[in-house]
Amino acid sequence: MKKITNFTTVILCIRHPPPVDFECPKTHEHQLHLVPRLIDFTCNACGTQGSRSPYFCLQCNFMIHRECIDLPRVININRHDHRISYTSRLGHGEWKCRVCRKKVDWFYGAYTCPKCPTFAVHVRCATRTDVWDMVEREGTPE
Repeated sequence: MKKITNFTTVILCIRHPPPVDFECPKTHEHQLHLVPRLIDFTCNACGTQGSRSPYFCLQCNFMIHRECIDLPRVININRHDHRISYTSRLGHGEWKCRVCRKKVDWFYGAYTCPKCPTFAVHVRCATRTDVWDMVEREGTPE
């Protein structure tokens, strides 16, 4: 007998469909539109691959995972003494993640330290539950 594995996901999407259009100025300056398809893409916010229903900006060819739309702007991680901030692009250079020690692609988003110019962390590494205290620090004094 064949087991149906995606049934729960389909029911959840029917009950709570994702918004078709999305505005989130802290993540992206233009309106984002849902692409409800199986489509391979690289998320501009985190630099990792996606395969399903990205949000897309028609004006600047920006694609993002749904879960990356609400990335925290300023956080504390247990691998650095200062707060780190999300940046949409690192800029040219040889960047290395201070959590996993792998290369950080300068073209995509990452977390950086405003006090330490060579410090960078992958979005997925910085927001791991064993690294981040799960508190958004934007707007609070250090």
